[in-house]
Amino acid sequence: MFIITLFISFLCSTYSHTATTNGQPSIMTVQICNQSSIFQNVSYEFIPYNTTYESKQLLSTTYHVPYVINGGSVTLDCNFNGVPVVSQTTPLCEYLSCPVVPGTHSTKRDAETPPVIGTLACTMKLNDNYNNNLMCSYITLSQPLRL
Repeated sequence: MFIITLFISFLCSTYSHTATTNGQPSIMTVQICNQSSIFQNVSYEFIPYNTTYESKQLLSTTYHVPYVINGGSVTLDCNFNGVPVVSQTTPLCEYLSCPVVPGTHSTKRDAETPPVIGTLACTMKLNDNYNNNLMCSYITLSQPLRL
């Protein structure tokens, strides 16, 4: 649930966030994987910003939609330490209230930092009904092995 919640919250700008667990850092990064995405001016923040590993926080996201979006799909592909763990495509309107009207939107969703040792890497692509790329994000969450 963490993966979907985090991605559907439109994590699209380059971002790096460090959390800790028992003094061990975990690193989360988010990057744009398609510069020609239709959703623009995407920004987000974790509230509270200084979170602890395995904690719940609020993810606040702001983005601009230039035209009405009536539907489409969300494709999510994730691997854990290089091993595929999630590959799914879901209707866009299961995650967004359709139609999505033009303008600036803000969303707030609960997100949870999962208890992983290693690297969880995911790519999420949102497309409209005409297969235009609305947004593409690549996120990694790394937690080093504690020695």
